[in-house]
Amino acid sequence: MTDTIKRIDELIEMCSNTYVSEWDYKKVVYEIKNLVFDICGESSTCMQNYISIVGNKNISCESACAYFVGILNGLKNHIRIGTKNRKYQVFISSTYQDLIQYRRAVSDEIAFRGHFPAGMEDFTACGDDLETYIKKVIDESDYYILIIGQRFGTSTEQDENISYTMMEYRYAKSKKMRIIPFIYNGTLTLVGNDMDTNKDKFDKFVEEVKKTTPQYFKDENELIRKLTKALEVEMKNHPQKGWIRL
Repeated sequence: MTDTIKRIDELIEMCSNTYVSEWDYKKVVYEIKNLVFDICGESSTCMQNYISIVGNKNISCESACAYFVGILNGLKNHIRIGTKNRKYQVFISSTYQDLIQYRRAVSDEIAFRGHFPAGMEDFTACGDDLETYIKKVIDESDYYILIIGQRFGTSTEQDENISYTMMEYRYAKSKKMRIIPFIYNGTLTLVGNDMDTNKDKFDKFVEEVKKTTPQYFKDENELIRKLTKALEVEMKNHPQKGWIRL
C-alpha cells in the first residue's frame, strides 16, 4: 500500500502541472481507472465519477486533470481509513508436536486482534497434494509467522533434507512475504524433540533463518508479547492487501 500511495502522489503531481501532454494525459487516465477499480471496485461512486469525467467531451485535459486530483486524494483517504479497518490472514508455520501449545497461543492472539490465523490445523482434505495445498494457503495469506522449536519435523516427499516447515519458509521468502520469525531458546526439552536423529539438518535450517534477524523466546508469555509488538509494527509499516469490512 505504501507503493500505491507513492504512485498516487506522483499522479497528483502530474495532474497539477500547468501543461499536461497528450501522452501523459492518456497515461493518467489509464492508471487512475486501474487504481479506482483495484481500490474501490467497478460499481463504486468513485468509478462513476471517473467515468463521467472521462466521458465528458466538453472538458479539456487540464480541467479533467483538476477533477482527477480530487479523485486521487479520495483514493488516498480510502486507503488510510481502510488500513485501520483491514483484516489480515496470518500463516503460522512450525513443527507441530513440540509447539502445539505455542501454536494455539499464537493463533488465539491473532484471532483476538481481529485477524485470521491459518496453518496446518485448518488444512482439509482436497484434491491437491499437501505441498500444493499449503502453497495455496500461503498465497492467500498476508503475513507469515515462523516458529522454530526443537524439532526438524517431517520431510517432504521430494527431499528428505527439507522439512515441510523449511519448504513453507522458503516458499514464503520466494514470494517476498513479510516474514516474522521466532526461535525457542528456553531451557526445557520440548515434547517431540528429534535432535537425536535430525540435529544437523535442524541446525542448518536455523542458520538459514538467523539471516533474517529472528526474535527469541523462552516461554509462551514472551512469545506472545514479542509477537504482538512485531505484528503491530508490520501492519503499520507494511500494510498488505487483506480484507476491509465496508
